[in-house]
Amino acid sequence: MQAPFHSHTASEAMREWEEAGTLLINAFTRYLDLSRSMCSTLEIKRNSGGLLAKIDSLLLGFCVTLDQHLNELRMTLTKSRNRVGSPIYSLPEEILCRIFSHNVYGLDASLSKIPMPGRVWTIYHRIYTLISVCTVWRKIGLSYGAFWSILPVFDLGQSHEVLPPTEHILQRASSGDLHLAVSIQHPQLVQLQNLLDPLKAYIFRFRTVTISSGSSYIAKVLVDVLLSHNAIESISKLSLQRKVVGRATKALTLPRADDYLNPGGYPLQTQLGQLIQSLSVLRISHIFLNWSNITFSPRLVELRLEHVLFVNHADARLFLQALSSAHQLRDPKITSVTTRIGDRDEEAPFRLSLPISLPNLRHLQLGDIAFGDLCLFLSAIAPGLHSITLFITSLITYKLLQNNKWSRTEIGPLCEFLVQFPVEKIILGGHKWSDADSWAKMNLNGVLRSTPALKALILDSYTLDHNILQTLSPVQGADSDNRDDKFPRLDSVEFRRAKIEDGGAELKGFIEAQVHPIGTLVLGATLQHGSGSARTLQENDEIVGWLKENVPDFRLVDNRHGAPDTTGKLSVLQLWDE
Repeated sequence: MQAPFHSHTASEAMREWEEAGTLLINAFTRYLDLSRSMCSTLEIKRNSGGLLAKIDSLLLGFCVTLDQHLNELRMTLTKSRNRVGSPIYSLPEEILCRIFSHNVYGLDASLSKIPMPGRVWTIYHRIYTLISVCTVWRKIGLSYGAFWSILPVFDLGQSHEVLPPTEHILQRASSGDLHLAVSIQHPQLVQLQNLLDPLKAYIFRFRTVTISSGSSYIAKVLVDVLLSHNAIESISKLSLQRKVVGRATKALTLPRADDYLNPGGYPLQTQLGQLIQSLSVLRISHIFLNWSNITFSPRLVELRLEHVLFVNHADARLFLQALSSAHQLRDPKITSVTTRIGDRDEEAPFRLSLPISLPNLRHLQLGDIAFGDLCLFLSAIAPGLHSITLFITSLITYKLLQNNKWSRTEIGPLCEFLVQFPVEKIILGGHKWSDADSWAKMNLNGVLRSTPALKALILDSYTLDHNILQTLSPVQGADSDNRDDKFPRLDSVEFRRAKIEDGGAELKGFIEAQVHPIGTLVLGATLQHGSGSARTLQENDEIVGWLKENVPDFRLVDNRHGAPDTTGKLSVLQLWDE
């Protein structure tokens, strides 16, 4: 038997391959010549020497086998040719892994809105697509542990298709880090334990944990399992989200004791405190925490609080006390947070006696909160070099009374308060705000006058008519002497989910007036027609072409997408994306 190619050098293997090809061609040519000469030189009599049977045997056996081998040879040579000719096969395996990782984990616009289970399914669908292309890609896909680092634990039937079995993921992930992704809504206790049991031996490898649950009880059970199996030293990023049907921003119902993740007398309070102290990223949504005895880690750089209720001023004060320990905090985002007025609290918005110092703070975002909470959180943080973004919704028009009833408030106190802070970006969200246009026409100009440091403005779900655009101007009336020198000079403006009338004539006039030195304009809109019909603004519309010529950086975006990073959903950006 001839030695296989892998025992030879490349040059020896190439020489043997070429010699074998020459011998094959010569043998085939010789056999073809003999077959031809046999028929022309032999005196063929009827079934002479059994020749007929031999020819039939060759046609049915030898020729069929030969055809099969030729087809296999053709396919093998074609694959080899494609492999040698394709530049991707010449790339080092490390480069291929990076390319594949970008394909597998890439976050495009279509994925930024889907819940976590759909995102995980998409990732594994991409992996299986890659490893089905060829043996080389399959080898890389199955051996690169980072591709298999996300460990999903979902309710049955929640994923679009069957995900890889847990044991397969753990085997292919080898000894690498794991990202636990849990989405369980309403399981029985037995089912929940069955889902968790196979994972307990691997908890020490969890680096990020994302838990989306349908109840506080589920979240508590999951956190208890983590704390009971030595997760404190391994987990660096934690996201806890309780899904709530409907919009509960203004809900002020007091939580029960068992609604808390760590109720009074919680046996794992020490471990929970240690876990929180070890985190660099913490995200909480619709979760009740007992903030006493909680301190943050000096390593904490990102904090997101969404749909959180502080039951009274003392509760909010405990949170701010914990916040003061996060000396490395860079990017806190506080959205849809409400502070209830306790029985012993005063109605007026309370403030800390001394603001807390966060020396590494780069950006503070506050959004979808009432006036009292805006006052609390803005005044709680000492002045510094950080920028401030405000996401203003209809809640800004409300304040809490002593009886915890909502009451409409005037714009004056808001403007008087905002003038103290260097707000650099405002997002005005008109989506699901019934009188958004009328409120903006009456009050937006006053808000802008109170924020002279403002550089960026986003209007979401507004009609770009004369009255709205006029609020963006420092000139009120025809007299140019009325110009306010403290009025902000915007260099970035975004109109999301906007409505444009008259073909965009008012928008053109706003740009031509050069009220602001706008360098960037983002527009997603529908064109309104006099007949009441509307259509999506397109690249070939006249107003789009005009804006491209007259604005240095103009971008047309999908009119279905609102302002980014204001949805109040922790599912938009997953912990493993960072």
